[in-house]
Amino acid sequence: SKGPACRAFTVQFNFQPLADNHSGEFDEANQTIKINQNHPDTRNRFTIAHEIGHDVLGHHGISLRSTALGSYESVLEKSNEMAANNFAATLLMPRKLLVKLVNETINRLGLDDAGLTKQQVGEVTKIISQELAVSEETMTYRLQNVRMFVKRDD
Repeated sequence: SKGPACRAFTVQFNFQPLADNHSGEFDEANQTIKINQNHPDTRNRFTIAHEIGHDVLGHHGISLRSTALGSYESVLEKSNEMAANNFAATLLMPRKLLVKLVNETINRLGLDDAGLTKQQVGEVTKIISQELAVSEETMTYRLQNVRMFVKRDD
């Protein structure tokens, strides 16, 4: 049996000035991605992964990445944005890699992984966000979503 079909990724990237609250845009018909050149590199890395997600996930039309989730008009639009965010987070910060980096960082800092303080969690988050070139805010959300630093009641 044949494996899954593979198609060439032919999207063109354009860095250009966009409105401050506008991070990027994927245009399915023209196979273009616009990236806000005024945003920091960490944001743009996430935006690029997010916009690639729209293409990989087969979202139709034009998808805009806004900094305000409330700006999406339909449930489908909001759902597509959340799916593209999840795709980007998984691509840039895979769970298996996070577990490895968190453990290595905790060991390197000589911390007790059984009882990390909020400050120590912040320190670990900062270090691994720099290693993976994403913002601390993005890393914080990802670590919460994969339930990395959850208190367990044994």
